[in-house]
Amino acid sequence: MTETTAVPRHQASSYLRKATQNARLMKLALQESEWDAACLLAIHCAISSADALTVHFQGLRSKSQRHQDAAQLVKKIPKPDAGEKTRLFLFVLDRKNLVEYEETLMSENKARTIVEQAERFYQWAKAQLPT
Repeated sequence: MTETTAVPRHQASSYLRKATQNARLMKLALQESEWDAACLLAIHCAISSADALTVHFQGLRSKSQRHQDAAQLVKKIPKPDAGEKTRLFLFVLDRKNLVEYEETLMSENKARTIVEQAERFYQWAKAQLPT
């Protein structure tokens, strides 16, 4: 069972704003050839996008130390493609440890792939939420 915390649904817009900021800056980091920064921002973009979705649809946010638990909440939102889009989220999250904690530096190709998947998830999340 995923550890969650109740969050008022109107706060979804705050999480979406964080996701939007990270999305803008991850693209800027790519333009500046800052591969590791682009990946970090992509990861945080995806996490904030997921939080926006789960707060809006469920009034919940994962507080688990395992971000993969947040994916279980995303998968449960009432959208037919939630399962498919959860895989995008997991793709990005699965690289979190490598990007944040290991000595390996990200290559341009890896960074572009991670940013692309985060961008797809972010755009989908944004489309599910009221403007």
